[in-house]
Amino acid sequence: RRKFRACPIATNEEKKKTLMSRSRVSVNQSGGGLASLCCVFDWVGLEKIVAIQIAVQPAKAVDLFCVFCSCVLFGRMLAGRGRQALHLHQHLQRSQRRWRWWQASPITASTTTTTITTQARAAPSPLMMMHTQPRRHIMLGPPGEQVDLRCALVVRKSSRYEVEKMRFGSDNEAALHTSLSMRGTNAAALHQHYLTHSANLAFLTRELKSRGIEVRLVNPQDFKASDLEGVDVVFSAGGDGTFLSAASKVLDSMPVVGFNTDPSKSKGELCLYSEDTNDPCINLCRFLDNKFTWMRRTRIRVVISDGDNNLTTLPVRALNDVFIAESHPYRTSYYDLQVGDGPQEFHKSSGLIVATGTGSTAWSYNDAKIYQSHIETILKLANYPPEKLTQELIARVTDEYNQTLIFPPTDKTMFFVVRAPIFNETTNILNTLGRCSKIMVRSRSWDAHLSIDGNFITQFNDGRVVRLSIHPEDGLRTPLLHSP
Repeated sequence: RRKFRACPIATNEEKKKTLMSRSRVSVNQSGGGLASLCCVFDWVGLEKIVAIQIAVQPAKAVDLFCVFCSCVLFGRMLAGRGRQALHLHQHLQRSQRRWRWWQASPITASTTTTTITTQARAAPSPLMMMHTQPRRHIMLGPPGEQVDLRCALVVRKSSRYEVEKMRFGSDNEAALHTSLSMRGTNAAALHQHYLTHSANLAFLTRELKSRGIEVRLVNPQDFKASDLEGVDVVFSAGGDGTFLSAASKVLDSMPVVGFNTDPSKSKGELCLYSEDTNDPCINLCRFLDNKFTWMRRTRIRVVISDGDNNLTTLPVRALNDVFIAESHPYRTSYYDLQVGDGPQEFHKSSGLIVATGTGSTAWSYNDAKIYQSHIETILKLANYPPEKLTQELIARVTDEYNQTLIFPPTDKTMFFVVRAPIFNETTNILNTLGRCSKIMVRSRSWDAHLSIDGNFITQFNDGRVVRLSIHPEDGLRTPLLHSP
């Protein structure tokens, strides 16, 4: 980059010698001073060869060549580094603006040069047309389940650093870092996560656009069902929480693809994942290269009513879980529970969780699992021989039990768990956890709420009834990458 910026500007002959010595560019003079440059670039990550053929005055040619070569050298130097990728993107945009300015500006011919006409500019070479006219769409998925991807909606999260900066109300980053440090927050770590998130988000949008796909961006808090009009695939740029926000509005067979923008902060169970790598960029390219199969994750349909009348199907589907409880966690929740076609039970507890197979590894699992200390105590109370009571046995029994709480995302059943149930003479609790295909809950509380995946919340006070059920047509289509 410095080499080309240091190119001498004294004479055209010196400029041509500099170009000939520092790059593989042939400069052929014709018409008393007209130069023809043919430059070949291999840009970062896109693996596309761009051929640019221009005929300009030597001075103009050298200036333009320096701009583009500085981008290429800068890109090769920073290839693969997430933090500097955003700077490279901005540098390229500045170069493109200069290129557009040069195209629009008049070029005055000297006595020894030829003027480039508008007609000549309007007829680019075939190689230039190959680069500037990308493919209109790509086909995703195996035959019979293909999706014609022309337009993608990217639901992007706001990083913690962006939220803190917005709340701080100033662009002074030094003052923001000082304020965060005074609170005991690691400002440098937050900023690094923000840079990683921004660089990966830029890669996602750039990769989609390079394949001729229209890209729209929206924040999760502004995401509405109307934003899905004309969209073929929804991408979530963030972690599992962003994926749940994006999936909640999709009620048909439109695919939702998770792109984990910061694997060091979130594992991304719902995002693109491969056994050999957690690099989101590599996994994205594998997805766009059709190295995957579609999977339909089971979701819960929620129908709510006031008593037995006015049935209303909520405009969202639960991919992870449905949670019913009092608004304040220290209050007891009162409700009637009916599992399947069984009898109604009156419950007092800290709430009810109903999860899908996708959510069976999340909240419901951590609430229902047991620990090695529990197993050890139970075996001792059962007079298990002390000489056989080893830590390996305790660990194995614990793991085997906890694994029964997990089931596949495509399973057509739900898992429910009652949190901290109260057993006394005023309740008739028969079921505290289990699997079923439908559940009915009638509220007996005064300030309760129903939450779907932690995103959609509605009141669920005394007299309201909710029916939870599984329907195959509600399944969410997501990709499952092939094993390497």
